[in-house]
Amino acid sequence: MNIEILPLAVGSSNATPLGNTSMLVKLKREYFLIDTGYLAALRLREQLIKHPEVADQIKAILFTHQDNDHTADYFGVIQEISRRRSNPFKNEPIHIYANQRTVKELKARLKICNFKCSFLIYNIIKAGDFFQVADLPLMVSTLEMDHIRRRPRKLWDKLRRKRAEDALSFSFSSLDLSEKYFTVFTDGVLGCSASRHEAAAFCQGSRVILASAMHGAKEDLPTGTHATTYQYAQVANLANIPAVYFYHQEESFTPKEQLLLEAAPFYQGEMDFLEVNQPVTVWEQ
Repeated sequence: MNIEILPLAVGSSNATPLGNTSMLVKLKREYFLIDTGYLAALRLREQLIKHPEVADQIKAILFTHQDNDHTADYFGVIQEISRRRSNPFKNEPIHIYANQRTVKELKARLKICNFKCSFLIYNIIKAGDFFQVADLPLMVSTLEMDHIRRRPRKLWDKLRRKRAEDALSFSFSSLDLSEKYFTVFTDGVLGCSASRHEAAAFCQGSRVILASAMHGAKEDLPTGTHATTYQYAQVANLANIPAVYFYHQEESFTPKEQLLLEAAPFYQGEMDFLEVNQPVTVWEQ
């Protein structure tokens, strides 16, 4: 069984061709999406024009969190799938997995567009959950990521109490848990050694990790909301991961070459950045 990821959008700004965040995951002849950030619908449409059968084979969409750069094109994505299905009246279900705040946001987006859809099944998930993705041979575990700007500390504590949920990272395994395939780390900080060890334990055994790392060392500020490439290099080294792919980065920040140089002293495995429409095989057997 091969698992392949096609990045639809990999940036952190809706002002560039990179879009935001969205990945189409292929598992045998079935698919699911992770996030639907800006430009996800356009890129998915391009794929469905080339491969119209994919519209019938998308089984689920997983959302890491409700931020606009991860959910902006939700309506467009659902609309594209709906209109390009071979039998629009069959209503094969698409399972939506997201935390409670995100589910509320997603439903509101469809309501604003006056779009009624009977094939969506919403599943509320939270940190620490363990679940199967629709009827696919995949089990998923979740890890909460701290993704709130921390300035000052007292304000951080206040915001943290008010906000019920943070972002969720996903780790994908076989149904019998004998194999761990890959892990997707979403936006969040890894500023302390304890959080990096927790992340390493979460992805332990994965063949590949995909990591949201938009900053370099000079931008690694205490008030930040994203981890750095060198922090994820440390995580990959701790967990003995063969390959790491970064995303959620813009050239207006530290150049990619510099980010890889900063990470190199901490990790000797394969490192690269996800590129739009450039598939990556994360599991091959």
